[in-house]
Amino acid sequence: MTRVLIAIPIVALLSATASAQSLADVAKRAEEQRAKAAAENTTPAKVITNVDLKPALPVTAVPPAPVAGTPDTDEAKPPAKAKSDSDDVDPKKTEAYWKRRATELHAQLAADEKAAAPGREQIARMQHNADAIGCFICPARNQLESQLIQMREDQARLDAAVAADRAAISGFEEEGRRLGILPGWLRPR
Repeated sequence: MTRVLIAIPIVALLSATASAQSLADVAKRAEEQRAKAAAENTTPAKVITNVDLKPALPVTAVPPAPVAGTPDTDEAKPPAKAKSDSDDVDPKKTEAYWKRRATELHAQLAADEKAAAPGREQIARMQHNADAIGCFICPARNQLESQLIQMREDQARLDAAVAADRAAISGFEEEGRRLGILPGWLRPR
């Protein structure tokens, strides 16, 4: 029985070294093939950048073919002047507008959340301190409770500002979706 237990690890060790040697040979052959292919092909690969790509041409409607015998066919009309992209560009249609607006809204939300977070912790500590005072008619407890009420009112205003910021972001994203704006434009920078 002990011979079998000793033989199993030895066989496993020998098979592992045999497979490792064959794996090393395969890797060596693959490296030789890559070097040979690189030596044969000296032309570098073509890299295409945005500069190489031509800008997309605007899609224009094709006028219907004139019907023979109508008065319009006899006269040659000059083609209508096409609007260029630079004429009357709506600022709401640019990526910069949407990114800037998203960044402003998210910055306002972050600022309001940062202002609201410490208040929650302070209210929890104040509540713990008020609960630690066992006497309900003590002036110290009454003072703490009045401060606690004031802090809760302030915190409610801060939480309302955070909720309003989240609603503004939601409305902004909905407006973008309704206008068909790309989702990436609605994310802050």
